[in-house]
Amino acid sequence: MKAARAVRNEPREELLTPDEVAVLLKVTVRTVERWQQEGLLPFLRLGHAVRFHWPAVVEHLTANFTVVRGVPVAAPLATKPSIQTPTPCGGPPARTITKGGRP
Repeated sequence: MKAARAVRNEPREELLTPDEVAVLLKVTVRTVERWQQEGLLPFLRLGHAVRFHWPAVVEHLTANFTVVRGVPVAAPLATKPSIQTPTPCGGPPARTITKGGRP
């Protein structure tokens, strides 16, 4: 009986709600929503409903995150974020502004 229960609780290839993804990732629903908004989790929008395809989530997290000293770190976020100002046509090259506002 225990084996049947374990199989039933394993994520299958179906669409999951943010609540279900939060349980599987052991984070809060708010964290799942924030990661979704920041583009850290792939998702589908079906009308007003948001769903996650679990194999795609696992593949994305595996490809984009590394483990450093036992703590997961997002590879793209490991560097200091910067914003590039647009270059006007024929003008000088764009300058990079770091998050603190200084070049």
